[in-house]
Order: sequence, then structure tokens, then C-alpha cells
Amino acid sequence: MFFIGEVAKIRFNVIWSYLIYLIMLLVFVSGFLVSVALLPAISVGINIQDFWSKIHHDSATFIMPMLGVHLALQWSWIVNITKKMFPKEVKQ
Repeated sequence: MFFIGEVAKIRFNVIWSYLIYLIMLLVFVSGFLVSVALLPAISVGINIQDFWSKIHHDSATFIMPMLGVHLALQWSWIVNITKKMFPKEVKQ
């Protein structure tokens, strides 16, 4: 059974994860649209617009602190999994 605080934390984590996903998707798509190497390599000629360049820069800059918050929220899980992966050896 969950307490009210735990339900709120779970809900926030889910919403935060979806936001990270959407911002990461925006970074990838805008990165493809402003790429000077990818699109000409596949024979697609487009003009790089300042709008997409700014969107790419801003979203890529914004995702870094979002990932930091995500890691902070999941830190206890990361520590627990790491302890399970690398158990301490018991001396006999």
C-alpha cells in the first residue's frame, strides 16, 4: 500500500520521465534538421533555418539539468542496483 507522498513521488517521476523523453526527441529531430553532414550525405538538400538551430541549442542545453534532476530522483535505486551488481566479498 502506498502513502500519499509516495503516490505523488511516483506520479512526478513518471511525468518527469515523459518530459525528458519529449525533450530528447526534440533534440534528436532538430539535430537531424540542422545537420550539415547527415542530410547532404543522404542527398537531401535543405536550407538550415535559424529557428531549428535555436530550438536544437535551447533544448540540448535544457536537457542537461533535467537529466541531473532525474539522476538525483533515482539515486537510491542506482545505489541499490550497484550494490547488487558488485556485492562485497565475505571473508571467512
